[in-house]
Amino acid sequence: SEARKALTAYLKLRAREVHPEWPGAERLFWGQRGPIGPRAIQRVVACAGQQAGLPHLTPHVLRHTFGKALVDQGVSLDRVTTLMGHSNLNVTRRYTTPSERDLEQAVELSSAE
Repeated sequence: SEARKALTAYLKLRAREVHPEWPGAERLFWGQRGPIGPRAIQRVVACAGQQAGLPHLTPHVLRHTFGKALVDQGVSLDRVTTLMGHSNLNVTRRYTTPSERDLEQAVELSSAE
């Protein structure tokens, strides 16, 4: 997409201008001493989850939510697989398993016909 291309170009430019010697200088998120790592992201997400009343929020939960939301919107599994960076559909299927409520709604829809 155009937004992705523009963001990628900006990050490369920023990396060259700001701190070209830092490994990972093209990363989007930075702390006071350079690019933040996975643990810092986990802490930020956990803190946001606590503030939102979601005490068990993790980046992994967000990935599941993203995949499930795409499937719920009718995006095909092969596209969801690509968007999530999975190597095959079986991995994506684990992320998008229907909930009990999804199954109840499916039964209700079939009963209404």
